[in-house]
Amino acid sequence: MTHDYDETAEQDEQPSRLIPPQDVAAEMALLGEMIFADRAIEEALDILTPGDFSRPAHETIARTVIDLFNSGQPHDPIALGNRLEKDGELTRVGGSPYLFQLVQSMVTAAHAGHHARIIHEKAILRKIREAGNGMSQSVHRGEQAPDEILQGAYDTLEGLVGLTDAGDEDLSIGVDIMDTVAEVVDIREHGP
Repeated sequence: MTHDYDETAEQDEQPSRLIPPQDVAAEMALLGEMIFADRAIEEALDILTPGDFSRPAHETIARTVIDLFNSGQPHDPIALGNRLEKDGELTRVGGSPYLFQLVQSMVTAAHAGHHARIIHEKAILRKIREAGNGMSQSVHRGEQAPDEILQGAYDTLEGLVGLTDAGDEDLSIGVDIMDTVAEVVDIREHGP
């Protein structure tokens, strides 16, 4: 018997199999900019944290560049490579050639703020995805009552809203969702 339903296609689209939001090119460009220019580090730190990078190697490189910068030491590819080697991290992050590749991937240090915003936005999207997956798993496990899941969803959304610019009008939908979840929780606890 033939059918149009392709079970494997649906499985491939399940959230757990999708690639988390990331922009590796923006991460590489920003790291190159940070290695190249102090101003890029300052701009990046105004927008993101090293934990916003999607790749652990990129997070390690960013933390090390920032540490060197904060201690007034050079953070060029050679100095950075030396520090990473002393810390036992150089091979794990891709070696010295990768540090030079990062500098080559830099477009201009003037774009550091833009690249940092892209990386920060992708980090927020990954956190939203993780929160959604966590809520979905709570529903499927059936270990919590619906009101507990809703309260957890509300708390999670409230925490995620704090990651973005509070004055951003795009957050109004997030606030509306939180208000709706709060109303549902209230109805569940106290009745209509």
